[in-house]
Amino acid sequence: MKGLKYIAKVFGVVSRMWHTKKKLTIITGANEAYYESMMHNLLESVRRHEKDVNVVVWDLGLNDRQKEDVINWLSECLWGGW
Repeated sequence: MKGLKYIAKVFGVVSRMWHTKKKLTIITGANEAYYESMMHNLLESVRRHEKDVNVVVWDLGLNDRQKEDVINWLSECLWGGW
C-alpha cells in the first residue's frame, strides 16, 4: 500500500506540471540486460508521444554499441530528427 501512495503522489506532481510552463524531465537508466526494454518501450514511446521533454539516460553497464545507440537517439531528438 505504501508503494501505491508514492505512485499517486508522483502522478499528482506530474499532473500539476501539465498545466504549468515547466518542462518535464524523464530520467532513466539501464544496463546491458535491460537496454532493449528501455530503448524500445520507454524511449520510443517518449519519441512518439512527448515532443517537448528533457531525457536523461544513465549508463548502468551498457556495452559500447548500446552506448552509441543511446547517444544517436538523443542526438536525433535534440536536433529535430523526429
